[in-house]
Amino acid sequence: MASIEEVFSVPPSIKNNQEFLKSYLSAALESFEGYQKLIRLKIKPHNAVFLIPRGVKTDILQEYDLYNILAGYYPIRLCTTADEEMRRNTLTEVALLKTAFSKKGFDWLNRFLIPKCQMMGFCPEEKNCQMILGAVKNYNEKFHQEMKNDLKNKFQESLKNLGK
Repeated sequence: MASIEEVFSVPPSIKNNQEFLKSYLSAALESFEGYQKLIRLKIKPHNAVFLIPRGVKTDILQEYDLYNILAGYYPIRLCTTADEEMRRNTLTEVALLKTAFSKKGFDWLNRFLIPKCQMMGFCPEEKNCQMILGAVKNYNEKFHQEMKNDLKNKFQESLKNLGK
């Protein structure tokens, strides 16, 4: 018989609290039952699947172009604000990519497999984390707020100019 961790991802904060764990798994079970009811009602599986919790482990074949490896998907998923399970998986995938790049003689690409803040030179999130502080010299809260305000103002200006 499979353990829960083999088929379902449970965040450590929930796994370590028996009361939360019971509620979490109970809600997941209700979702599976709801999925089965929808299927019995002739709802197409590709629509019913939205009831299945994100914590269910599935096998997924992912293909990315160089843009998504270096500037799109991976830099965003390496951020500490990314979903815990997604970030953990991404860290594993990045380690595998770095090994593959090195074996193929493209190890120079490894230095570009970094979180988005380190790629951009500032943190676009509401609250910055320690990763940016170690990556950008003299990064501080004042600079962070100035960058956020500048981005917000430019976004608002772009919205005003839509359709002109």
